[in-house]
Amino acid sequence: QTDTLEFTGNTAIDVTEAEAEAEAAIETEASDNTSASSDAKQGSGWQAYAEKTKKVIINEGITGIGESAFECFTALKNVDIPDTVKQIDDCAFEGCSALTHVNIAENSRLIKIGRYAFKDCTSLKSITLPENLKSICRFAFADCTKLKEIKVPDAVTLIDTGAFMDCKSLTLAELPKNLDKLRDRAFAGCKKLTVITIPEKVTSVTMSAFTGTAINEITIPKNVTVICKGISIADDDTNLSKNTELKKITVESKKLTSVAKGAFAGLSEKCEVSVPEKKLKKYQKILNESGVKNKLITSKTAK
Repeated sequence: QTDTLEFTGNTAIDVTEAEAEAEAAIETEASDNTSASSDAKQGSGWQAYAEKTKKVIINEGITGIGESAFECFTALKNVDIPDTVKQIDDCAFEGCSALTHVNIAENSRLIKIGRYAFKDCTSLKSITLPENLKSICRFAFADCTKLKEIKVPDAVTLIDTGAFMDCKSLTLAELPKNLDKLRDRAFAGCKKLTVITIPEKVTSVTMSAFTGTAINEITIPKNVTVICKGISIADDDTNLSKNTELKKITVESKKLTSVAKGAFAGLSEKCEVSVPEKKLKKYQKILNESGVKNKLITSKTAK
């Protein structure tokens, strides 16, 4: 009958272990010919409070937050994560629709945020990611519809598929200087996002990362060798036809070796694609095959 859950110890919060304990309790009580406890019947102890818990306190010493640990805790509003937590696993807070504050300790050792970890946290307005973070996995913050800005720490080298997809209130996304790969649909559907700067160290860009945004200009930096399309069930998830504000794409890279067929599918005829002058003929060919009409390709501003 509590609205606050507190965890202590020197290990990860593991819902699978708790479920195993609950099942063991059911078996023990059944063998004693008594009725199983309500907590045991509903799974792990704390999962029984999924609709009541408003605050989770995770004390110093806890090293990780396990898969689906607090999935669909629909009343949860506030979480404190200590600096000892190194990993937030898949679906850990997915569907926590009332979650507004995630307080990650300074000097946090957190290095990974798993798949769907905060997906559908539709009340989350902001989160400060720690400097040691290295990996943001698939759909980690997808459908956080009130998230307004995100600064990705410089240690992150990969922003995976759909990481911030359909964050419809997102107006600012600051990417890390050490980013190497930006995967498909990373910011797709962020309809208020007007500006994005792709860091110079990026070697692989997927154009569908920006579909459905309000970005008006994209620069492909000098170290990019591959431009991908992305993989999706629905064609319009990887189609630039929704990007009605996109007016200019500047290709600074002279190292392009591969541009996927359809990578620029749906690109508006009002969008100019500028390429390095010495690469004009070569890039016209590969860009044309990817969905860019030759008449849009120029070397006017290229260096």
